[in-house]
Amino acid sequence: MAKKEDFISLFESIEDMACLLDEHWAIYSLDKDFAYFILLPNPVSSYNIINHQFLWQTYYEDALKIAKMPYKRFLTWSKLFEKNKNPPPTVMIQTSARSGSTLFGAMLHHEGYSVVYGEPPIFSVLVVGYVTKYWDEKVRTKGL
Repeated sequence: MAKKEDFISLFESIEDMACLLDEHWAIYSLDKDFAYFILLPNPVSSYNIINHQFLWQTYYEDALKIAKMPYKRFLTWSKLFEKNKNPPPTVMIQTSARSGSTLFGAMLHHEGYSVVYGEPPIFSVLVVGYVTKYWDEKVRTKGL
């Protein structure tokens, strides 16, 4: 499961949260205190299931920088992000690992029509956290 200990990080600078809107930044993980983002060498949209079957592995290997944002600020920021974007109709299908999901995802991925991402690490964090009761009511409403 993705976590902050995956990387050795050194403080470089403080940046405006708007930099995370760049298409090279992806959310990597969450914990009770912070949201973690990684800077990738290519736009996030290029990390589809055809090019990268398992995002958790690719994200870890390709990360150039890591940024963290306090959890409370992340909740506020994500609501603003949602209001400022007009995403296309979206369907999310989450399958368990080793279930044929890569083959299924590759069949659903059609350039220009649909994009499929294979095993994004943030989904594993959310699911495992939910099952283990890590994301209890106190954490889910923190900052609301």
